[in-house]
Amino acid sequence: MILLSFILQGCQKNETVNNEIIIIFRLDDYSPFSHTHTEIQIFESFAKHSYKLNLAVIPFTNNDNQHSLSAEDYSLDSIKENLLKEYQQRQIIEIALHGYNHKAIDYNKTYLTEFKDLDYELQYNRINIGKSYLEGIIEEPINIFVPPWNSYDKNTILALSNSGFTILSADTQGEYLKNNDIAYIPFTCELYQLKDLINKIENSAQSRPACIIALFHPTDYFSTYDAAKHTDTKSLDSLLTYIRSKNNIRVMTLNEYMVQQNELSYSRLKYNTKIHNLKEYLPPFLNENLYYQYYSEKDRYIFRQILLKLSLYYIVLFVVSIFLYISSLKLVKLLFLKIKISEKNLEYLLKLYRLILGISSLILVIYAVHDFDINYRGLSVLIFMSGIIISLFTIKPRLKNLNNKSTAY
Repeated sequence: MILLSFILQGCQKNETVNNEIIIIFRLDDYSPFSHTHTEIQIFESFAKHSYKLNLAVIPFTNNDNQHSLSAEDYSLDSIKENLLKEYQQRQIIEIALHGYNHKAIDYNKTYLTEFKDLDYELQYNRINIGKSYLEGIIEEPINIFVPPWNSYDKNTILALSNSGFTILSADTQGEYLKNNDIAYIPFTCELYQLKDLINKIENSAQSRPACIIALFHPTDYFSTYDAAKHTDTKSLDSLLTYIRSKNNIRVMTLNEYMVQQNELSYSRLKYNTKIHNLKEYLPPFLNENLYYQYYSEKDRYIFRQILLKLSLYYIVLFVVSIFLYISSLKLVKLLFLKIKISEKNLEYLLKLYRLILGISSLILVIYAVHDFDINYRGLSVLIFMSGIIISLFTIKPRLKNLNNKSTAY
């Protein structure tokens, strides 16, 4: 691992270190039934520190826990509408449209989506009804769209482009269109990961400013199923105080970042998707939080780092599997020599051992690739067992000179 760290440092060349960090906060799921008191606490925490956040608003929804598509939708009440106007005027929030009603097309699907797979006209109509409603409340144009569950398709992008939207904020695995003016600014981490990520970036030798888009929800205040994600007014205030103490950190909104940046096209999203997909094949101890930021296409060193880590990890795993196979043969031979078994029986037993090992390895390989959805666990099993299987066909035990303990294999 020490050697690996030296090699990885070499990948970054001798560039000037720049640990400036841009943070964008994205609060999702403000709706007719979201927790108003919690949202006011969040807004006031940002106001206290003179920071602004992006607020993704669901214009219509219901409180139906059964997710019925036929249930009646309700718009924001007067309290919710007035809060939007107040904090927009105080420049604490920048509003984004968060779908139409945040209901999934089909809750039995393997993924949840409100827009993906719908035809263009239906998506266009839903988007424009929500947009017109929110613009009527705040009396300002809305140009940011946050799709529910970060799920959308190319029809969504086309509908947004034809409806006056200029920013799409989903995640780093979204679709894109080449010939449009949409800026893609996906979320890169969740709020509970932010402080550790800041420390990682500050301790790195990064040569360009980092951009982090931190996502959170009002329900994080009530999270009981995942303690790590739980937050409250005190912890949020502590985080914002910590950020305020850092001279190298700037807090921005999505629109402010778009004005500053000239590289937010589909190619940047495509590059970050490639990074995200590659790091899925790395084990956790190599897959550090350092990757949870929105990389510039100029940050080619990170792609080289991941490729190098992948290559070294799986080469080492392959070599270890061969070593363990050879060691197991020696161990089995020594075990049978201890009980003074004949050479002929030893040959049969070693063949049986190799047969069982081969069948077991093949079963594990089939299991690792059975659904073609391979992550680092499946790929690790595949590479390790491939080393075993190849060894079975290329490295055979030698049975001469049984009484000589220095006999190979």
